[in-house]
Amino acid sequence: MERETHGTLAFLNVLVNRREDGTLGHKVYKKLTHTDRFLNKISNHQPQQKRRAIKTLVERARRIYEPESLPEELSHLKNAFKRSGFSEGEFEQAIRPRRENTKVTPSRLVKEKAFRGRIFLC
Repeated sequence: MERETHGTLAFLNVLVNRREDGTLGHKVYKKLTHTDRFLNKISNHQPQQKRRAIKTLVERARRIYEPESLPEELSHLKNAFKRSGFSEGEFEQAIRPRRENTKVTPSRLVKEKAFRGRIFLC
């Protein structure tokens, strides 16, 4: 069983800390042995996997971190991926929200029908 030390308690991937006013704060927990080494840019992984590694860590930070400390963690992740060979632009592109294509075209209907089994009545 984990015990609270110095007002903090590590639980799963979250570090819960007790503030001076008695409320609880939280952020991503990293072990002391964490090295910030992620996929290297020149590795033989597909580009989608490399972008997904960035997106996954950023999304985890967005879900766990409090809004006031999120920019610090995003800066930390950006520097970690920079050390792994990624450019700042690649990092920004990977975390940018994806645009949804809402325009329905005949070729899109055929693809969705063929691959997802959807039926469209005209």
